[in-house]
Amino acid sequence: LHPVDDLSQLVRFHIKESFTRGVDPKAASIAKNLGMSQRTLQRRLTARETTLKALREEVRRELALAWLGEPRMSLAEVAYLLGFSHPSAFHRAFKRWTGQTPAGFRTGK
Repeated sequence: LHPVDDLSQLVRFHIKESFTRGVDPKAASIAKNLGMSQRTLQRRLTARETTLKALREEVRRELALAWLGEPRMSLAEVAYLLGFSHPSAFHRAFKRWTGQTPAGFRTGK
């Protein structure tokens, strides 16, 4: 029995676990880990009024905030682990999420 039984929470768990390992979470692998097809996963998330993309963005934002609180992690490392192709893409996404830059968030400005 998994400690989390809500599908959205399970999906978030698998997304977070993938990002933590530096692996881009793919729908196929998440569905496989949950013992269902991609289509079934998509249907069940839609029934819960969410999408894999939305959950992925939520987890990315949460991890970015947490990892930026770790001074020994560079901005480039955070961007890489979160699957951004370039630190500038992470910078733009973080600014969209929070209204401030990653460096500004880290320094409290």
